[in-house]
Amino acid sequence: MAKAGRYGGTYAHRDIASIGRDELSQYIHQALGTNLVAWVSEQRLLYSASQLEQGGRKISEIAAVCDYNDLPTFTRAFKRQFGMAPSEYRKQGKDV
Repeated sequence: MAKAGRYGGTYAHRDIASIGRDELSQYIHQALGTNLVAWVSEQRLLYSASQLEQGGRKISEIAAVCDYNDLPTFTRAFKRQFGMAPSEYRKQGKDV
């Protein structure tokens, strides 16, 4: 979804890098219906889920790569997003 920008045009993906945080936050809210912090958190968790599906890394390593400073915080956030612990998610992927 393109949005009219402050220069009268519309935002393309390449333009996102050149706008300020407030403008980016407003764009995310209008385009996706969520706030910037929630969107970034969701993206981190989606990436962590993809890493769990691939295997090969410890869950604590995935948490660190996704910028979670400790495993319990990562596990709580992951459970809120996916309804199960990262270890369960990984196991479920192996069982399919």
